[in-house]
Amino acid sequence: MANCKHCGAPITWKQSANGKWIPGNTDGSDHRCMKRNNPVSAPAAAPRQMTNKDGSKPCKFCGKDILWKNLDGRWIPHNPDNSKHMCNRGVQ
Repeated sequence: MANCKHCGAPITWKQSANGKWIPGNTDGSDHRCMKRNNPVSAPAAAPRQMTNKDGSKPCKFCGKDILWKNLDGRWIPHNPDNSKHMCNRGVQ
């Protein structure tokens, strides 16, 4: 059994006629979460921290410092020496 991520109440899932999954209470009624519609205090997302003065950040897969460059509308990771960043995506 699952719990509502907003209020923590136990819920079940049922599929509607159009195929969407809808949360329901354990008694079979629809789950109408009041906290979902009226969030008390959603934590603010922490700003991303730059690790170096040049603006590089660690790669989430390999940990090496990378810079992001916008090339024709696509953000491509680069090494600080301007070479394209190629890592094994965390595969050991």
